Amino acid sequence: MELSEPELIDIGKALFVSSIVASITPDDPEKITRWCYINKQKYTDQDFPPSRISLIKNPKTSEKVKAWKKFEWRRATDFLTDAPVNVFVGGITPDDIRQGALGDTYFLCALTLLAEKPSRIEKLFITKDPSEWGIYAVELCVHGEKKVVVVDDFFPCTGPTGGPCFSKANGSELWVMILEKAWAKVYGSYERTEKGTSNGALRDLTGAPTVTYKFEEGTWEKIIEGIREEYIICASASSNKASQQILEGIGLIGSLSYAVLKAQEVKTSEGPVKLVMLRNPWSNAEWQGDWSDKSPKWTPQLKKLLDFTEEEDGTFWMCYDDFKDYFSAVTICQINDRYVYRSFKAKHAKESHIVLKLEVTDPGQTYVSVDQMEQCCFFKGADYNYSNCRMIIAKESHEGLVYVAGKQGFDRNLWVKLNLERGNYQVYVEFQWASIVKQFVLSTYGSSHLKISSLGEVPTYLREVYINRANVSGVEVPVDHADGLVKYHEMLPEGFGYFYVYNSSAGIIKETCYFKTFKNLSLLPPYTGGKYDISLEPEGFEIVLVKVATGQKPVLKFTSTIHAEEPPNPLFARIKKEGTPETRLHPETNEKLGITVFILKHESGMYLLYENLSKSVRFEEDVEFTLRNAKIVGVTGKAVSIDLAPGKSQLVEIQSVSKSWSVQRSSSFAIS
Repeated sequence: MELSEPELIDIGKALFVSSIVASITPDDPEKITRWCYINKQKYTDQDFPPSRISLIKNPKTSEKVKAWKKFEWRRATDFLTDAPVNVFVGGITPDDIRQGALGDTYFLCALTLLAEKPSRIEKLFITKDPSEWGIYAVELCVHGEKKVVVVDDFFPCTGPTGGPCFSKANGSELWVMILEKAWAKVYGSYERTEKGTSNGALRDLTGAPTVTYKFEEGTWEKIIEGIREEYIICASASSNKASQQILEGIGLIGSLSYAVLKAQEVKTSEGPVKLVMLRNPWSNAEWQGDWSDKSPKWTPQLKKLLDFTEEEDGTFWMCYDDFKDYFSAVTICQINDRYVYRSFKAKHAKESHIVLKLEVTDPGQTYVSVDQMEQCCFFKGADYNYSNCRMIIAKESHEGLVYVAGKQGFDRNLWVKLNLERGNYQVYVEFQWASIVKQFVLSTYGSSHLKISSLGEVPTYLREVYINRANVSGVEVPVDHADGLVKYHEMLPEGFGYFYVYNSSAGIIKETCYFKTFKNLSLLPPYTGGKYDISLEPEGFEIVLVKVATGQKPVLKFTSTIHAEEPPNPLFARIKKEGTPETRLHPETNEKLGITVFILKHESGMYLLYENLSKSVRFEEDVEFTLRNAKIVGVTGKAVSIDLAPGKSQLVEIQSVSKSWSVQRSSSFAIS
């Protein structure tokens, strides 16, 4: 069977994705160690071998082939000969890290930020002692999934007798090289690691949601909160106000992530001033402007208040206004050293969804996240883009699924922060897949203890969640000339909306809702097109679901027409059920007119119910009664005139005045 070119391309892409996933399948360092011990052979990682392919994945498109061609792979024990090889030597500090020929500054900056609290680096390592067999294992979040990544102790060196050409630590410790190699293994090659961001690196190293904030109202408060919660905070110097040369002239280095260590508002003779304390991770170069080490603005009182020290250590203070001018944004990694990370890999087909279940046994604050595969792991021609994701979280209750939160976006990591209570939650995930990859990872990061499982596709999920949402917190929409009709409408952040209509009257209400403007929107089945029609019995309701087009802003205007029917009369219903029907026929054609008289006799009288069910016939009838010991209720005399328009009814009631009574009648009718 011959395959077309598009089919071959799709197969190639699928195999490429499979190779990425296969290269980062969970490793077992204990099994590898046993194998090495039995075979008396040091470990060589076949998934990330000491060869050119681990340096450069696509040499035909790389500009580094010539420069890196001379690199040779050497084991750590071969080039670290001055002292015993160890993972850590003399503790962990941000100053341990030395960058080499690899442009992964963002990753090394992330390591320096973690190294401000050494336990955060140590937590990454499963192998904390030197390995006789050259086996080193770390734990990283790989595309949102916590995984053990095992590497060998081969590292690229400048030549057959040279030392490491990429990043390293001081002396004979390996921790920087191990983490950088594990990172390269996840990405597929060392070269690919040059494309990442500090935001993504912090997320993958810690499992904590990481957000980058532009300087706007509320950013200062975010920084203060981050300092209080011991989050990791960094900021990159930029040239948004000055050139790179000017930045260097005032002691700053562009495109470098500085650690934000403290933030505080102080009182000065010139008024209140917001100050931030930063650390340069690469050198002792410091800010030279106001509130720098040499600044005359410092008073003895302020120095004591802020524990100020005048040292050339790369740590300095500056005012928040200057901070906003010379730095482009602030990145905050919401790490909590007491939190636990859990993950669950899932997938769903195009034009579908999946629902995941969270069984919470102990309540607590928790981040619920959806992660896509990292874009930097793909080569340029892979046609891989992040897909839009819609996420809804609802809690199971006696009333059904109760809406908790919703969100959508093209983010690699989409998350919400919740206080989860004991019980079960259901998480709806729907991707508008933009590439061949159709898998993702749902993760939780928090203090709550829980279990994650899959419920598969749940077609009734949206309807149930939004019905409960409307009943609890729906926004009522005024509807003219609709007594008894209650209507709620809401558009929600996850890209869905609803119209919820409830009939509180005793009669049937019919609504036709016309969408005058319906831009970037569509109705969900069973409704389609530019309007919906519903008919509601007394106490009945209906919900109409709306979906916003991916990445678009909805524009919606609508109007309704209402038709309210009279409530059913219980007496009329009894007469029609128990009475004897008389059908009126056309005097010329003998065809049924749609006119019926229902006659019901009872102990104390008689009912005659006239009903006109025709669409266009007007019915008139004159009735003469012969009454014995009886009377016509509401009528003086013994004659009644019936006049019925289409859809109308009229009741004639005869009431006895004695136990012995009788009624006779004669009539004539006309139609028009």
